[in-house]
Amino acid sequence: MDGVDNILNDIIQDTLPLNNIKVRKKRCYTERKCEEGHERIWNDYFSSNPVHNARQFRRRFRLIKELFLRIVNALKNHSDYVTQRFYALGRSSLSPLQKCVDAIRLLAYGVVGDAVNEYVCIGGNTAIQCLKKLCKCVIEIFEPEYLRRPTMDDIQPWQGQYTGGHQGVPTRVLEVVASSDLWIWHAYFGVAGSNNDVNVLD
Repeated sequence: MDGVDNILNDIIQDTLPLNNIKVRKKRCYTERKCEEGHERIWNDYFSSNPVHNARQFRRRFRLIKELFLRIVNALKNHSDYVTQRFYALGRSSLSPLQKCVDAIRLLAYGVVGDAVNEYVCIGGNTAIQCLKKLCKCVIEIFEPEYLRRPTMDDIQPWQGQYTGGHQGVPTRVLEVVASSDLWIWHAYFGVAGSNNDVNVLD
C-alpha cells in the first residue's frame, strides 16, 4: 500500500502548478454591441421624434433634457475619456451619450453598475469607472460657477425676505431639542419657520 500511496502522491504533485508559477485565467470577453446601445438611447430620447417625451425624460433622469445635453457637451470638450474613439478594426467605443446616460442613471436610481448593462450596453466595471470619471469632470467644470460659496451679490435679493417685523433686520433661528440632562438630540440653525415640528419629530 505504501508503494501505491507514493505513486498517487507523485501523480498529484505533477499535476499541481508550482508555487512560483501563476496560472493565468483566460479573460472573458462579452460582445455588448455598444453601437446598438447608442442607437437605442438616441431613438428613445434624442431623435427628432423620440419614443419618450421630455416629461418622461425628466422623471427617469431626474433632470431636464437641456441640462443633460449641456453636461454631455461640456464633458466632451473637457475630457478625452468621454470622447468617442475608434478601434483599429473600425468599430467605435462607447459614445459620450452612453457614458453620461450610464452615470446619470446610476446616480438617479442609486443602483449597482450592472443595472444599466442591458440598456446602455456597458459592463459593470466600466459603468463604475464612467461614473467616477464623469463625477470628477463635472466638479472640475462646474465647481467655479455652481459649487462655490455665495457672494454678496448672490445674497442681496434675499436680505429683505426674512426680515422680522419686531426687529426690522433679517433673522435666523437656532432650534434645539434637548433632554433634561441637556443632551442635544436635534439642532437646526436657519430661517424661522423653515423647519417645522413634524420635520423635527421625524
